[in-house]
Amino acid sequence: MGNIKEYLTAAKCSYPVWGKEDTIYYLDTRDGVPQIWEKDLCTGSSRKMTHNSDKISRMRYFAGQVFFAMDMDGDENEQIYRIGTDNREVMPVVYHPRNVRSHLGDVSGDWVYYASNKRLRCIFDICRKNLLNGKTDILIEGKDAVCLPLSISPDEEILLYSRRTSFADMQIYCKNLHTGEERKVSKEQQCAMEESPAWLGDGSGFYFISDREREFKRVLFWDRETGQTQEIYEVDWDVTHIAVSKDDKYLAVVVNEDGDSGIHILETASKKEIKIPQIPLGTIGDEEPVTWSETGYRLLFSFESGSRTQNIWLLDAEEGTLKQVTENENMTVGQDALVEPVLCRYQSFDGLEIPYWLYVPKGIPAENLPVAIYIHGGPESQIRRFYEETIQYLVSEGIAVAAPNVRGSTGYGKTYLNLDNKEKRLDAVGDIEALADHLTKTGTADAKRMAVFGRSYGGYMTLLCAARMPKLWACAVEVVGMFNLVSFLKHTAGYRRAAREAEYGSLEQDRELLKDLSPEAVIEDLTCPLLIVHGANDTRVPVSEAEHAAKRLEALGREVDYLCFEDEGHVIIKQKNRIKYITAASEFLKSHLLQK
Repeated sequence: MGNIKEYLTAAKCSYPVWGKEDTIYYLDTRDGVPQIWEKDLCTGSSRKMTHNSDKISRMRYFAGQVFFAMDMDGDENEQIYRIGTDNREVMPVVYHPRNVRSHLGDVSGDWVYYASNKRLRCIFDICRKNLLNGKTDILIEGKDAVCLPLSISPDEEILLYSRRTSFADMQIYCKNLHTGEERKVSKEQQCAMEESPAWLGDGSGFYFISDREREFKRVLFWDRETGQTQEIYEVDWDVTHIAVSKDDKYLAVVVNEDGDSGIHILETASKKEIKIPQIPLGTIGDEEPVTWSETGYRLLFSFESGSRTQNIWLLDAEEGTLKQVTENENMTVGQDALVEPVLCRYQSFDGLEIPYWLYVPKGIPAENLPVAIYIHGGPESQIRRFYEETIQYLVSEGIAVAAPNVRGSTGYGKTYLNLDNKEKRLDAVGDIEALADHLTKTGTADAKRMAVFGRSYGGYMTLLCAARMPKLWACAVEVVGMFNLVSFLKHTAGYRRAAREAEYGSLEQDRELLKDLSPEAVIEDLTCPLLIVHGANDTRVPVSEAEHAAKRLEALGREVDYLCFEDEGHVIIKQKNRIKYITAASEFLKSHLLQK
């Protein structure tokens, strides 16, 4: 047991990029929100580079400068800046008024490549800006898909970009900036997820990740001269990251192996895997970069697990060494006090096997425990072996946590991913009911002391589960979730709507289905105490969803608490707000689960 702030104030280090020689840059939350820090790997000294009250996200290092994206009060409308690594002067690169979002792509030569919805808010154009004279060009006008720049070839002739029509269809295209010619990397027309292109140093081709014609994502190589692709690496799990060493000698491949990350290093000439030290059981986040040093064969990445907060790690492929190179400031909870989850499985109502992570309080048998079921967001996401403060604190207080990857989650193949689409949505709710039944029948859970909680899509699922299975729950906590799918789709950011309609159903053709699948349709049946949390600047799930849910439940005479943060968006990121939010959620769950 411990004070909840001990779990919440520990710094997280993420998004590492190489600078010159032995210098790295990364994001550190020790002062409340992610800011850029610099570290000299030789001396071990570090210094803070930026001093903002808003979160920084994507970063690129180029020619003595760090380019980065930052939003305002969680609105996710990022603008692009750069900071000199010597003078530490922050300069805007692409800056527009609110409601315009700029997505940082690549930086090369005199140009920064980015996507912007300045012209039309519902789409993204791919642009480039000259860093010397400020000239801006629209290279590709977005039309029926979300287009984002990926990388420029070493000779700055071929721009790779993605066109995404849904969260199951994102394909890579090439544009020749000299001739204007455009072509698709894969000639086939069916849906596929293609991502993470990594050019060879001479520009003759690139490696990329694709699940085309497969259940799982594998590594392919595209030959620039012939336009043909070749299969390089495939296993029965998703490849999540690839990186080519600077002299093209090695290809690093990260694989999501049943929720844990594994690193594999291939010799590009022979495609044979070399022996390297293995990282512990844990996760390299899908949105995190994995990069090689300019000299030598050192691989930089971030890593975390249930009992390890996120930090930067370094693997030297030829020296055969692996070490953690950052430390978590303000960490007062010892690693031995944290709990690693156990990967378990159960059968759902139709016989489908569902994986879930089980966190059990230390020193207590997994018998007749109060249990909180945590539902991840997405839905195209996956709960993995992450350090999650709320979960660790609840477990320290004697509450077990079960975190399932219900149908529709990533990591288990395309068939599994598509099992909850549109009219099959309630089958995922059935998976939660089956989990509750499994936990009680195995004796793990006290049937009278069970709760459900989640954020984003997990918040939507929390409302559905609380209303459709009212007798199961002692309480529920819903964070930034959808209440009415029709109003959600109407008011979510325009560039997100098409991809979300592919998952839930379209406003034009599936309106009645959307209504039926909304928590609002069954809200009268929700009887357990409920806590609702939201950010006023949420562009994904508008705050009106939370307001309407709270008002309806209050009118019905239900016990509902509502907590709204005026300076946050879809993710509650600022430390003072996170402390307030997670304290409120944890105390709410404890008050209803720890009373027999």
